[in-house]
Amino acid sequence: NNWLTKAEHKASATDYITGAAMLVKREVIEKLGLMREEYFLYYEDVDWCIRARRAGYKCVLVPTSKVWHKVSATNKEGSPSYIYYHTRNRLMLAKFNGNIVQKTAAYILGAWILLKQVPKYFFMPSKRVWATSLTRGVLDFYNGKYGKYTTRH
Repeated sequence: NNWLTKAEHKASATDYITGAAMLVKREVIEKLGLMREEYFLYYEDVDWCIRARRAGYKCVLVPTSKVWHKVSATNKEGSPSYIYYHTRNRLMLAKFNGNIVQKTAAYILGAWILLKQVPKYFFMPSKRVWATSLTRGVLDFYNGKYGKYTTRH
């Protein structure tokens, strides 16, 4: 790749590696365990990278590697399930990995998200589907309903 400088060819530490393209030593998996199933979809790789770094491992980016990945094959960006999982799971990420300030902020952010949905239900019919996904995500976070979303849970 002539478009990369010599410095850019070198592997470098990073905070996060996408789960779509991870190579992991067996010892890391044995020490950390697998990714948390509570997330079901989205943020489980971020959580895992945080836990790996806290255990003393590095997340390393190799800029010359090539990966082909169909983005959003599971959910389309902006779909109700996409909004639900991103809302719930980003709050979960703070709860599982944050300090006391970050955990508290997640609960406050959840309340703020809920408050912002109220006008959408009454005055913005075109936004109700979005508002419902956001509301369900926050309420499931508050109620500890993790994993795959089902209408029965």
